[in-house]
Amino acid sequence: MVLVSAFGIHDPGGNGVAMTEVWAWVAVHSEGEQSITAVMVPGQGNTPLVFQQERVARQFLPLVQQLARQTGKPQRLVRLSNPETVTEVHP
Repeated sequence: MVLVSAFGIHDPGGNGVAMTEVWAWVAVHSEGEQSITAVMVPGQGNTPLVFQQERVARQFLPLVQQLARQTGKPQRLVRLSNPETVTEVHP
């Protein structure tokens, strides 16, 4: 994952795992729509709760439970799989 911030670009390199799925916390709205849950990180803005590994996503459960109580919206952990490359940008 390449992270871009006010401090520049950070490329930590791969973790040796092919990305075949991502895990995301999503809020469920009254009409049944869903949106990716995000949290405010000081100095970084909104950060979506999207992860490459389920175990990492589950570490955010206490925070997500707090968000559900504060917003009154159910939160779901969903697995998005079968990735399809739509666009690829080369340097």
